[in-house]
Parts: sequence; structure tokens; C-alpha cells
Amino acid sequence: MIKISNEIILSQSMSKLVSPKHPIQHYIVTYLSTHESAHFIDMKPQKVATNLFTYHLKVLVENDFIRKNRNTYYLTQKGCGYIFRASQNHPELSARAITKAAFIIQDGYGKLLVRKRDIQPGINRWELPSGDILADDYSIELAARRICYDSFRFDPHVLRHVGDCYVTVLAETDEHRDEPPGGHMVEGELIKINGGKRQIVESKILLHVIRIETDAIVATSNLQWIEPLAMSQIPLAPAVEQIVTRAFFGDDFFFEEFTEQAT
Repeated sequence: MIKISNEIILSQSMSKLVSPKHPIQHYIVTYLSTHESAHFIDMKPQKVATNLFTYHLKVLVENDFIRKNRNTYYLTQKGCGYIFRASQNHPELSARAITKAAFIIQDGYGKLLVRKRDIQPGINRWELPSGDILADDYSIELAARRICYDSFRFDPHVLRHVGDCYVTVLAETDEHRDEPPGGHMVEGELIKINGGKRQIVESKILLHVIRIETDAIVATSNLQWIEPLAMSQIPLAPAVEQIVTRAFFGDDFFFEEFTEQAT
């Protein structure tokens, strides 16, 4: 529940909002992070005045964190990028990569385990199961075992660290900032390519790719076993197919960098 005054603070400039720091703004983008879209009446808390909620909704629209499509609102790529960073405790724009362990898990029939995302960016797309590597994890293997137990309640007998990769997702932006010649990174967040098209780093992840074989995981509505050749038939999160292909047909250990466009 958000606890705020119903007084509108007009000192906040709509044109200079870097991140949704006001409690109402943060509430709105957080709500939309778990929905593809939502109506005004579904988002507005009962105890928040309509004019106050409308004001902050307009601030987010003016700053392109959300957009309106007929009678519903949805997160933009900029809003998705904010949610990604906020979920990793880095709400400000940054080129710093989040470090995770991602799992290529196969059963005895060779099927691949994929998980349905329940949060933006990429909500309802299918990804490889993964989890954060923490500062107090002594090794990648121990981190992978901890994540497996936390996620699936099992400790794999054998796991293999088969590769590392950076996955960067870029989204177009209308923001205008001074950029050096050649379109290099600006403050770790903006780049310029193709004769002036501006893009922003929506997310950047360093994945340590782990392979496991098991029949111990039971499928659910958000966790499915699929044939590897059927990956192209479902909506996938960025770089999933490339990572699996590289792990299946690459060297014993690989290092790659994948750059994808936000969808």
C-alpha cells in the first residue's frame, strides 16, 4: 500500500524525470510490470485522489515510461528498462551488467526446460531458468546449486559450466543527449547507430551458462518441457535460442556477446 498525501507537488518537471521516484509513479510502473496492459480504474488505489493519480500518470506518459492505447496503459521500452534495473537494485541507468546463472536443463528425452516470465521486460515470453549470483557465493557452481534448490527443490548430481555470455537488449529512444563522434556509449547508457538512430540499453546481463540433465522437475503452467527444435514456435526472451544453439553445437566452453532489439 502506498502512503502519500493527496497534495499535488507541481515542482516536479515533466520534461526532466529520470526515474519514477514518487511513490505513486513507482506504484504505477510496478503494477504495469506484471501486466501487459491495464485500465485506469484497475491501477488506481481507492485511497488516492483521482486528480492526484491522473497527474502522476500524465508525468509518466510525458516522460515515455508508459503509453496509452485507447483505454489501457502499458509500459514502454524505457519503462521496462527501469523495471529491470529496479528489480536488480540499480534503478538508475547504467551499463553495469547484472550477473546470473542460466540453466540449460534437459530431461532423459532431450527436451529443454523453459520458464515463462511473469514480469516486464518480456512478460509472458519464455526464457531459460535463471537466478542471481550473489556476492557471498563462493563459486559459480555453488551459486548454481543454491539457485537450483531455491527454484526446484533439488540438488543436481552433475552440472557443467559450459559457457559465459553477455546479453544486451537495446530499445529505441527519443531522448536527446550530447554524444561523442562515432556514437560511443554515453554515461554507459546511450549509443548512436545507423546515421543517428538513438537506442538505450534496456537490460544487460552476464550469464554463466550451466547444463544439467534431470527428470526430477515437474512441468507447470509457467514451466514447460519443449523440444529444442520447437523453440522457434514460441515467443522467446532475448538470445535464448542463440545460447542454446551455442551450448549444443559449440566448444567445450564458449564466450559470446549477444545484442538483441527489444520487442
